[in-house]
Amino acid sequence: GVAGTIFSPIVSGVINGIGWQTGYFLVAVLMLVFTVPVGLLLIKDSPAQVGLTPYGAKETTEQASTEEVAGVPAGRAFKSLAFIALGLAILLINAVGGVLQNLSGHITNLGIDPASAAMAISVITFTLIFSKIVLGMINDKFGVSAATIISFALLAAGCALFAFANDFTMVLVSAVVYGLGASCLTVMAPLITGKMFGQRDYSSIYSVIGSLASLGLAIGVPLIALNYDIAGNYVVALLVCAVIMVVSIFLVLYALAASKKLWKSDSKQQNVQEAAK
Repeated sequence: GVAGTIFSPIVSGVINGIGWQTGYFLVAVLMLVFTVPVGLLLIKDSPAQVGLTPYGAKETTEQASTEEVAGVPAGRAFKSLAFIALGLAILLINAVGGVLQNLSGHITNLGIDPASAAMAISVITFTLIFSKIVLGMINDKFGVSAATIISFALLAAGCALFAFANDFTMVLVSAVVYGLGASCLTVMAPLITGKMFGQRDYSSIYSVIGSLASLGLAIGVPLIALNYDIAGNYVVALLVCAVIMVVSIFLVLYALAASKKLWKSDSKQQNVQEAAK
């Protein structure tokens, strides 16, 4: 969010001034300068390398000594309709995430200059800084279902507003609404996965969900661009994306409800095993 807010207008200015090739080269250099030193100097393989223990290690050890970590086994999760529904929803919403990469083209296609288009993108990324925090607070206070409905609906509204925007003021309003909802693309998947399947095999289950998220983005960006090649604008793609977000709300709500049966089934199996002992 912060980096996008700062660098979107800078990169846009470079592209307009000396070409997109130089703009891409600038982004590559910035990535090299800001990420490689952080990776080499600050990220460690284990807290022990800096004389620390993992946060909560004592509590985790005490809990593990008295009870098994709660959750649905990965094998059972992967075979469930709940997982399929969640996976489809994550694939779809991240395909909608491809809107952001195409928004500059959509905005300039409205007759708005590239510098203003870059400003609108910065508004989205700036809004994301705060919307991610707020979304986490909504999840903590009202639960995963409420956070899903609110964030998905806002992203749907943002896409629809962009589809009907016809001046820069409306573009800025659309950017704020889109930014409020787009936080769901990174925040909600791990929260929903943990709520549905617990911590027992979380890493195994979420690795698949995360891969589907990446696949969705890889599919969404070119498909949205293809719509422009066919229709000469992004309106249809934006409206389809709004519908997809609404459909995804129902997919996630179904997945959350269906996952409860997996926990009940697991509890029954544990009771049978304890009785056998």
